[in-house]
Parts: sequence; C-alpha cells; structure tokens
Amino acid sequence: MNSYALFKTPIGICGISWSEKGITVLQLPERTPEETKRHLIGKKDDVVFVEKNSLPNSVKRAVKEIQALLEGRKADFSQVQLDLNGVPEFHKRVYQAARTIPHGEVKTYGEIAAVIQSPRAARAVGNALSRNPIPLIIPCHRVIGADGNPGGFSAYGALKTKEELLKREGVNLFQSIKPSGRGSRIKNSKSEKLPGSTRALEFLTEADPKLGDLIQKVGPCRLKPDLSQDPFHAFLEAILYQQLTAKAAQTILGRLKLLFPHQGFPSPEELLELPEEKLRSAGISRNKALAIRDLAVKTLEGVVPTLQVANKMADLDLIQCMIKIRGIGQWTVEMFLIFNLGRPDVLPAADYGVRKGFARTYSREKLPTPKELAAHGEKWKPHRTTAAWYLWRALELPEIRR
Repeated sequence: MNSYALFKTPIGICGISWSEKGITVLQLPERTPEETKRHLIGKKDDVVFVEKNSLPNSVKRAVKEIQALLEGRKADFSQVQLDLNGVPEFHKRVYQAARTIPHGEVKTYGEIAAVIQSPRAARAVGNALSRNPIPLIIPCHRVIGADGNPGGFSAYGALKTKEELLKREGVNLFQSIKPSGRGSRIKNSKSEKLPGSTRALEFLTEADPKLGDLIQKVGPCRLKPDLSQDPFHAFLEAILYQQLTAKAAQTILGRLKLLFPHQGFPSPEELLELPEEKLRSAGISRNKALAIRDLAVKTLEGVVPTLQVANKMADLDLIQCMIKIRGIGQWTVEMFLIFNLGRPDVLPAADYGVRKGFARTYSREKLPTPKELAAHGEKWKPHRTTAAWYLWRALELPEIRR
C-alpha cells in the first residue's frame, strides 16, 4: 500500500507518494493544492494520507532536499531510494543517467542517449523524460535539446517552470544552448520579428488606421505562444477540443490522461495500445478516436514532424503535411503555427472569430468571406498574426459594438 503527503515549497504545494521500497511519485504544484493531490494519486483508493510530522525518515529526507533545491540551494538526492516498479526498463536507464547530472549543469537528450549506449535514441529519451514520475529527484529539467531546442516539460507551467527550476540552480536556460537554434529564438521572443512586437504594432497602425484604432483600445499584445509543446501532443489536444466548449474538452483530456499510469499525455505507442473502448469511456467520440489514432500512427511513421523539424518548416509546407491526417484541417494547423510556433505572419481567414472581429472593427453588417478577409490582410503582411490576435480581441470590447 502506498502513502502520500503534501508539503510547502517556494513554488507552491508539492505532493509526494511512496511505498516501502521508495518514492513512487513526486507531483510539482498544479493550479491548486486540490489539483496537485488529484494528479498525485489519481483514482487510486488505496493511497493513505500521512501528516507531515508523521513521515518516515527516508521521506522526510527527500522532502528536505526538495525544499532545499527549490530554495536555490544544492540538494543531495543520492541517498533517496526510488520505487520504479512498472516503469519500462529503457525509461529506468534514462532516469538513472539523468540522476548523474550535477546541480547547476545540463545535458542534451543525445548525451543521455550516449550514456545509456543508445546513441540514436535521443527522441526516445525525450519521451521517457516526459513521463518521469519523480521530477527533481530525477532531474529531467536539466535535459535540453542539442540544437538549441530547450525541450519540453510536462509539469504545470511547462517551459516556464523548467526555466525557473534551472534559474534556481544558477543556470540561464537560454545561455546553455546553441545561439543558432530554437533556443535563441525563444530568448529573443520579444524581438521585432515575433507577434506583438513594437515594430508590428507600429507597422499595422500605419498601414491600416482602423486596425490601429483597435490596437490602441486593446493595448499591448498579450499573445504568448507555448513554444515547448510536442506537435503530437498539441494536435492531440486540438482534435479533442474541436466542436466542444473549453470546459468539456478539458474534462475529456483529463479523463484520457488518467487512463495511463503516469497520468499525463500518452506517447503515440501508448495511445495505440489502448483499446478503443477505453478511449470512448473517456468521452471521446468514435470519429475523434479514429483521428487521434491516425495522428499516433502518422507520428510513428514520421509524417508528423518533431518540434525541431516543425520549427524549420515553412508555414505552407507544415499545413500541407498535417492536413493529410484525419481530423486535421488548415485551421487547426494555423492555430498550431500561431500558438505553438509563434509564427508572425499567419492569417486564419476562415476563422469565425477573426471574421466577426473584422466586421465589428470595420463597421460592416455582414461578415467578410475568407477570400475578402485574405485580400484585405495583404496590407498587414508580414504581421498578420498580430492583426488576427487584435481582431479576436475586438469581440471583447463592447465599446466598439454598433
């Protein structure tokens, strides 16, 4: 029987679970302590809560070191025993290698692959780390991409949390990666080439005074793309969200995650191993089940690019690649380009919200057709993403309604 406890840290309430053999799960803070608890124990009804003052000495030691690490001090987890029962052998090898990374240093996925004598398994290393049940003690935040890709992080807050954890160890994430890769692109996320930059706002205001008025009413652009999410996971989430309210989609996504031992996003392999009845039990329709299975197959076949490859592809090339997958159309890929890759010049001309925002901004009784909107948007190049974001925001401004 496993036990669990919640404890305070400088970044919020963490959760820890253990068995007689060692630590089984470490849960970093979620939005609320209740969510942290839910992610920690899932649907298990045989996990016993233990008050902090009643913790076994081995768990007390682990908690003390975790708090030290999150306070910016060097932690020693070498004596902390882990219980990785049920974890695949390959993952165990990856985790063992990750535990050798010293405080304040980073290694790449490729370097970890070399350590475990699987030099071509960098991507598999990334998949294993994304399913790490015991972060910090198994320091997956210290592993980054070799080409400047800072990699992903499955904890709440994603890349921002990873960056914060490394900062507490004295590591500047963006100075730890090659300047020619995606890392430099994130470092310069406020550069003049990305959505919402000062230059973009100045350009759009001068090119289109009516749009300039809207920009003035809305204020600074708050578009902050999530540059760390793996394309497979991003499109899996997008498919589940189609034609549903955000609340309903979040519920279904949460149920899907609970179907897996790590209670996180599944890998393509894990998704394909799950019977369709299980997917349906999470509230996923048959069409969506078929779509996410096709997405998983195409990912394993190499049709779905890695994040590294997607970052190097032209917008149109990525659209043409992804629309071959069941359930994914041009609009879905355009949302990925905007909200996951931070592309500066994407105009989703068929999007209802953008068209309606345009009609309100330009005092039109009827919505423009996608063709009309695309034609008008020519004057917004090369900052059409910023223009689209402001048209979405137009729907939130009652003072511009006629």
